[in-house]
Amino acid sequence: MNRNKNTEINFHNERYKDGDDTRKGFEKFYTITINAQNYFKDQFTKIIKKNKYPKVLDYGCGIDAHGFLGTIKNTNHPENIFDFYKKHKMKFYGIDISPEAIRIAKKNQKKIKFNATYEVMDAEKTKYKNNSFDLIFGKGIIHHLSFNNCLPELARLINKEGSCLFFEPLHHHPIIRLGRFFTPTKRTVDEHPIKSSDLIKFKKYFTEVNYKSFCLTNLAAFIFYRTPLFKTMLNFFNMLDNYLFKNFPFLRKYGWIVVLELKKPIK
Repeated sequence: MNRNKNTEINFHNERYKDGDDTRKGFEKFYTITINAQNYFKDQFTKIIKKNKYPKVLDYGCGIDAHGFLGTIKNTNHPENIFDFYKKHKMKFYGIDISPEAIRIAKKNQKKIKFNATYEVMDAEKTKYKNNSFDLIFGKGIIHHLSFNNCLPELARLINKEGSCLFFEPLHHHPIIRLGRFFTPTKRTVDEHPIKSSDLIKFKKYFTEVNYKSFCLTNLAAFIFYRTPLFKTMLNFFNMLDNYLFKNFPFLRKYGWIVVLELKKPIK
């Protein structure tokens, strides 16, 4: 195992060592990604519904128990991530390179009675057979991996009618880049948020690469974070982002978050 992977293992073992996530203090910043989270959930649901009892892989699952993902449909209330998963009939697998993350995921799985198989595994070289899954998904995972290793592995694992769905950070947003510069200990040295040029690599392994960008101007809503105006201003900036991305496509690379769907693997 190379130095980079040991760095990732040690970082995430330390991150989860007390049964919780030491980066929970950053959760408030992800409140502005609500539209991206809901879009991710919608795409997840569409893919799942194509299959009667799909095989699903959470690719780099972490502890995946305490977090929230978007909102409960037709409400403004946050939805627990496992409550969302449990709505769907599927055969669920989760892998992570961190033994500590998998230990906690298994513990919480039993607590909430969620039927899943969690294993410690290197995402770049899994033990699963070819064409094993109908959906492979991840939240903030592939920017930790080597694209030269994980993309051919994803193309190998997904079946020809399946999809890979990822919620990832983009590289180019100037304010986010500044934030990363001032918080180096909150991330590993090997992280590489996705650049627009990286999409060319994705097309080497998948015929269809679809992506939707989020969070361009809506960081400005944080000016109102502790005021009653926060939700109103967040909605305004989300609408502004939608307008800018639609009418000025070159701005898409400057979003903070991207939801990627990779389809039609090149075997």
